Amino acid sequence: MYRNIILEFLANNDQTLHENGCYQMTIVLFPSQTLGCNRLFKEDDDVTIYHIKNPYTFEKTYSMHNLEGTIVELLIEDQNKKKFSYSDFQYEIKDPYYLKDIREQKFLSIEVMPIFTNNDFIACALNYSNKEEMDLHISNKKWSTFIHKLLEEQDKFYSDDVLWKIIENENLYYIVKNINRNKYFMNKQFQDDYQYSKNLISVQDKEYSQLKKHLSMFKKIVDDKIEIYYLAKNLCSDLDNQVDVYLFALINHHHFKEKYAFIFAKDLEDHQPIKDLEDHQPIIEFSKKYFMAIKKVIPDSICKFYQIDKNTVGIVINREIKKKEEVDLRFILKKEYFILVNFPKNLSLETDLEKLSLYLNDVLPTEFNLNHYKEYCHQQNLQKLECDSVFENKSKIMIKADTMKTIGQIINPILPDYYSIANYQIFENAMINMFDTSLKKDFERPIFTILTKSLARRKIYEQLKKIIIKYPETKIILHTAKIFNESVESIYHAMIKIKELGYIIIIDSSIFMSLEYNICLKLADAILIRKNELTNSLISNNPFNQRLFNMYYEYGKVVIFEGIPKECDVELINELTCLIIDKN
Repeated sequence: MYRNIILEFLANNDQTLHENGCYQMTIVLFPSQTLGCNRLFKEDDDVTIYHIKNPYTFEKTYSMHNLEGTIVELLIEDQNKKKFSYSDFQYEIKDPYYLKDIREQKFLSIEVMPIFTNNDFIACALNYSNKEEMDLHISNKKWSTFIHKLLEEQDKFYSDDVLWKIIENENLYYIVKNINRNKYFMNKQFQDDYQYSKNLISVQDKEYSQLKKHLSMFKKIVDDKIEIYYLAKNLCSDLDNQVDVYLFALINHHHFKEKYAFIFAKDLEDHQPIKDLEDHQPIIEFSKKYFMAIKKVIPDSICKFYQIDKNTVGIVINREIKKKEEVDLRFILKKEYFILVNFPKNLSLETDLEKLSLYLNDVLPTEFNLNHYKEYCHQQNLQKLECDSVFENKSKIMIKADTMKTIGQIINPILPDYYSIANYQIFENAMINMFDTSLKKDFERPIFTILTKSLARRKIYEQLKKIIIKYPETKIILHTAKIFNESVESIYHAMIKIKELGYIIIIDSSIFMSLEYNICLKLADAILIRKNELTNSLISNNPFNQRLFNMYYEYGKVVIFEGIPKECDVELINELTCLIIDKN
């Protein structure tokens, strides 16, 4: 506030003000100096007056012509510093704040100071003293700086008012952290949507772990004592068509409590990649198609859009969609891909729409099949159990098939395919911890399993640089998960970087059996056949396997079997073959 600016100026010049008996001050800001948003609320000839009489500070605004007949008018005429004693006023002249006879004020002398910036007359100051003589040693530069701070504060006052109006009316989440006290305050919108029990959370609270996860998707501003996290509920908006696209994380907070419909819609056209992640225009245009179609078929409906990824939306509608209405929608939308699920007709009202969306996005079925979805959920839960337990890590080693010589120790286990991103995060965290452990303790010829996605992280790359120095013959097993939609370029360049560090690279079938990633095979030293890929004989179920494996051998690639192949497959094994087996 302007009062703090004034108090700061008084404090900085306290000695000269005290020595000159200055007890009262009036500041006059001329109209040409109005800045920014403030100009909207001021007339072109408005003058701002600050009157300081400790401990009080007052402000008023009036038209320039009100200065006629005041002591300021004398200054405007010649713009020179002036000094008066009380006895000099033999006739009525007004003070600029009260606009009354200045002789009604109690003073012995007055100093009237013009204030300039780049030779522009921007303001003046009236300094009242209880001494006969006064001579304030305050430079024009100090006065000018003081005035500009006041002007900036004026503008900030109006700008802040506008911003608060936006915050109050916008679908905005914000969380404020007190850095010193490790406490977080959340606004009511966020608290209500995510059902927190209170709006003030400390790091000791049970809900803190949940809050910490949410903060990862927020934008962040760090100040001296606080951290501000903020995020708009709606990612983008088309006001003309009343289409708002909200965060995917909010999809379970649509507030339709009885019957409702869910449409999973994906744009399957091959678009150019979006360079700017903040550019949501394509998803708005895509959502608009569905909005117009839904409004045509079901004009009385309310629908909410949630962005699942850059070309996919989930649409929640406040009632079930009948078969005839679905047919009409498909006719209007023609080649568009979408899946319709009615609640509670097809699924329970308590269904997690986030999980359902991930399933549909992963599988892209031709129609919703409840049994298929149940099996998906079952596999997901099973894999999570396996993922949590897998880090108990039965000790496994890699051996040379012909000599049975130990080549290395598997430090973290081979990763199965998972449906859930969360499971990969569990694995990645365990992997990072294992890297740290390997740098502190000694392992015998370690072999690490790494997600290709993880290679993009600077921290992991720096860890790998240290590990290869400590363990020069370290091997790494690379796995890519289709759930992350990694580009072949990113994987290829990451492999080049770690190859340059000196690592022996092993790739599993997620890479070498993929048409998209197959080019990465030439950078690999070995390929890995997983245990679940060995359930049948390699040659009995596919007559081309013999030729395929011979090709790998011809390329000079070591073939690694996770377990011992079937007896009838022994012919496939040559000196370029290794096995991963239990240590015991």
